[in-house]
Amino acid sequence: MNAHAGTNTANDGAGGTIAQGPVTFVITFNIKPDHRDEFHTLLGKVLDAMRNEPTFINAVLHRDAQDSAKVMLYETWADYDDVVNTQIQREYRKPYWDRLPELLVETQRIETWYPTRSDFAERAALRELDPA
Repeated sequence: MNAHAGTNTANDGAGGTIAQGPVTFVITFNIKPDHRDEFHTLLGKVLDAMRNEPTFINAVLHRDAQDSAKVMLYETWADYDDVVNTQIQREYRKPYWDRLPELLVETQRIETWYPTRSDFAERAALRELDPA
């Protein structure tokens, strides 16, 4: 592995490089209005299950400020290869994957990001913002 812009990289087999280490997937969805509840139920089961995976770091589901049919999932994993070769194949994801095309207005958009800097508030400060 080579150090490159603060990220470890490896050859991708096609003459380029891929980053190694934590990876974040930003996935945006435009949900059909009459399928929002089903979408959130199915995705919730996936999120609950993946929380227990050894390479899982975190996930945050967001909704658009103007359109609640648009949501964005931000999920971070310790290893890209594990996600694409193992995690997306997990049996607990099958009901979600099977129904997803019928629940969306258009195919979800998936972006892959590698961290270059991390800043986090202390837990005490976060509790003051949301005591629940």
